[in-house]
Amino acid sequence: MSKEAQHRLDYDECLNGDLKEYNLTENEFSELLDIGFFQDINNSLGVIISDYESEEIVGDKLHLLESFMENYIKNHKDILVINDINKLFKVAYEKNTGVYFFF
Repeated sequence: MSKEAQHRLDYDECLNGDLKEYNLTENEFSELLDIGFFQDINNSLGVIISDYESEEIVGDKLHLLESFMENYIKNHKDILVINDINKLFKVAYEKNTGVYFFF
């Protein structure tokens, strides 16, 4: 995602290819809920990721997410979806853009 695409997202004007997306299956979503993944991010970053909420992680919180994920992956090596999601997060770290949650 570029800074321009990030701006378009703010105004709901995204173009095809603007976003890198990961669509969780119901099973993946349930697995992440069961291990407390979203709640752990919420507590660590001071955000609210939950059903019927949208959330963005940008700026300083993006750096906090990177540190959080490094530790989280070590403790949850057997949860494959976490590694898949983290690959997507790494794009945001590299481009210094953001991670957005829409449920």
